[in-house]
Amino acid sequence: MPLLGEKKDASPELKETEQRKILANPELQTSFSKLRSVLKIGQQIKNNPQAWWQNEQAKIKEALIAKKRQVEEKLNTLPDKARAGALKNLEKLKEQIAIISSLTISQSITEVGAATFMEKLNGITEAKEALHAFSAFHLTQVIPEGFRDTMEKLCNSADEATVENISLMADLLLQYLREHYLHVNQTEHITYHSPFSKELRKTLEGLWQMTGDINKHIIVLSAQKLQSLTAAEKEITMKTQEISFVPARGLLRVFSGDIGDSCYTSRHMELAKGQYPDLTAVVIVTNRGKTQERIMGSFLLIETKTSDGRGVLLIRANNPRENLLGKVDVGSLIREIITYTSEIAEKRGLNLVVVPLDEATASSSNRPAVSEFYYRSFSQRPKIDLVNQPETNFNDYNNWDSKGYHPVVAVWERESNK
Repeated sequence: MPLLGEKKDASPELKETEQRKILANPELQTSFSKLRSVLKIGQQIKNNPQAWWQNEQAKIKEALIAKKRQVEEKLNTLPDKARAGALKNLEKLKEQIAIISSLTISQSITEVGAATFMEKLNGITEAKEALHAFSAFHLTQVIPEGFRDTMEKLCNSADEATVENISLMADLLLQYLREHYLHVNQTEHITYHSPFSKELRKTLEGLWQMTGDINKHIIVLSAQKLQSLTAAEKEITMKTQEISFVPARGLLRVFSGDIGDSCYTSRHMELAKGQYPDLTAVVIVTNRGKTQERIMGSFLLIETKTSDGRGVLLIRANNPRENLLGKVDVGSLIREIITYTSEIAEKRGLNLVVVPLDEATASSSNRPAVSEFYYRSFSQRPKIDLVNQPETNFNDYNNWDSKGYHPVVAVWERESNK
C-alpha cells in the first residue's frame, strides 16, 4: 500500500499562514470555546452530580422567583386583557418553581434517570444552561468508546481552536451528535440512549449548535479547509505500508463496530447470538505477524442477491482508522478492499460486489474520505435493487432499495456477466 509524504515543493510557511487565518476567525473561536467548555463541565458533573445540581437549582430558583416577583408587581397596573396573560404567566412560573424545587439527583443517577431529568428541565428558559451542561454529563454515560476518546481529547486540548481540536470537534458534531445522539429517529440502537421527546431533541439541537445544515457549521467548514491545506501538500511516495484483511470470528466479530468506530456498536448482543448469518466482519491489520502489528479499522461484507437473483457481496461500514487514512493513499486502500472482496466473490461464485452511495456517517462509512471516493468513482453507475432481508436492512439502513436513501451500485462484476 503506497504511503503519503510531504511534497518536495511544499511551503510550510504558506500553509501555516493559511492555517492561522482560518483559526483566527472570531466566530470559529467562540463556537469552539462554547462547545469545549460545556463538554468539560459534563466531565466535572460526573464527579459529583448532587453538588452540581444543588448549586444550579439555587440559581434557577432565584431567577424564577425574581421573574415571578416582577410579574406580580406589574399585575395591578395592567389592563384586563394583558392582566389575563400575566396571570397565566404567573401560574406557569409557579409550576416551574415547583418542578425545579422537587428535582433531585442521586450520586449514582442512571442513564434513564438522566434522560428523565432532562425532560423535566426542558421548557424552562432559566434552566437552559443547566440542561446543556447536564446533556454533556449524559454524553459521558452513553457515548461509545471511539467517540469517548474524541470527547476526552477535546476536554484535554488547548482552550483555543487549533488544527487538531477543530478536526476532533467537527468529527464529534458530524459523526456522533448528528448521526447518533440527536438523530431524528430516537431509537436506542441508533442513539445509544433512552429516547428523547421531539421537544427535548429540538431544544438540544439548538444548545449543541446543530440546527440547520450542519455541513455549513463554522467548525465543520473550517475543519474541511484545514484538511484541504494538509492534503494539498501530500503526495504518494515509493514507501509502502503492509496491510492485511482478516475475517473476524467470535468476539472480534461482535466488537468489530467498536474497532472501526462504526454505527452498529449497539448490536453486540444480536451479533453475539449469531444473528445476521450472512454478515461477515473483516478487520484491517497493518504489519500482521510483526511486533508493530496494529488493528486499523474494519468493514462488513454482506452476502445477498439482487432482486433478479444474482449473487452479491455488499461492502458496508467501511471504516479504516483516521490515522491510517492520513498515512496512505485513500484511493489505493479502497481499491485494495474492493479487490479483496471481489476475490472472495469470485471464489464463492457470486456475480457482483456493491457499495452504498450515501453520505458519510450513514451506511457506506463514517469516514468522509471513503464516502467521497465512492461518489467520485461510482456515482454515475446504475443503482441496483437487492433482496429485502435483515442483512440488507442492517442497523436500519435499507440498502436493498434502489429508490431509497442508501442505494448500492456495482464496483466489480464477474467477467462472464459482462
